[in-house]
Amino acid sequence: MKRSEDSSCDKLKNEPGNEESALKRQKISTISKFVLRFEPGKWLIHISLPVEFDKKGFEYLENLLDYLKTNTKDIKELKSVSLLDEFHISLSKPFLLKNSQSKILIENVQKEVMNQKAFLCKLEDVIILPSSLSQIEIYEHGENELENTKLETKVFVALKLNINEEETRENLEKLVKNVNTALVSTSKSIQLYYKNPIFHISVAYLTFDFQNEDKLNEGSSLRIKEIIENFKKATNDFILYSNFSLNRLKIKCGNKFIFSKFD
Repeated sequence: MKRSEDSSCDKLKNEPGNEESALKRQKISTISKFVLRFEPGKWLIHISLPVEFDKKGFEYLENLLDYLKTNTKDIKELKSVSLLDEFHISLSKPFLLKNSQSKILIENVQKEVMNQKAFLCKLEDVIILPSSLSQIEIYEHGENELENTKLETKVFVALKLNINEEETRENLEKLVKNVNTALVSTSKSIQLYYKNPIFHISVAYLTFDFQNEDKLNEGSSLRIKEIIENFKKATNDFILYSNFSLNRLKIKCGNKFIFSKFD
């Protein structure tokens, strides 16, 4: 593996703290609540595989966005539909780490995936996350303790990877295992990735305003699923024949991005 020029973390400790956030998850009723708040001395970190779509892929995403916007106008709770500004396959959950441990973490991750080779992935399906729309995820974010927190309730639309392909499945599972090993070597307190992950690329999200409710009504839930199913029927060729190469790993460390290229 080749280490990119961005892999140096010597400057991390000198970065301002406004990118540092506390991340906590707790179950409340039928929702999952993620709370992100300012916490000095720690970085919010996430490890993933960057995905770059070609021209045909971006056209597909634009068509998806237009289709969602056009066909969700009758859903009263819906505030907006947006594409994500970057695409990736997660290899870890977002987690907090002390500034002093950031460089150690990056070195551990790069050591564990040192011999990783680039590999191809194929897409299998368009899915909704969470798969059960009765369990919506609410994201609460506050820059600091004095600021009023902002609540955002989102449903994600994602492209599911075809892990029936042996090469894809083995490489993804090995990468998760290696990243987990690096995390444990860095700190025993880091929560590891899901045991049986659904490997996917989140591409768009729907933002809702439920006011005093914590979930979509049944009619709206069925309507979203119907819209996705209709879109899939109209664009199935892209999913069947689309494939792309995964050739580098990305570590988001605060407001820094560290890339490592695969052989």
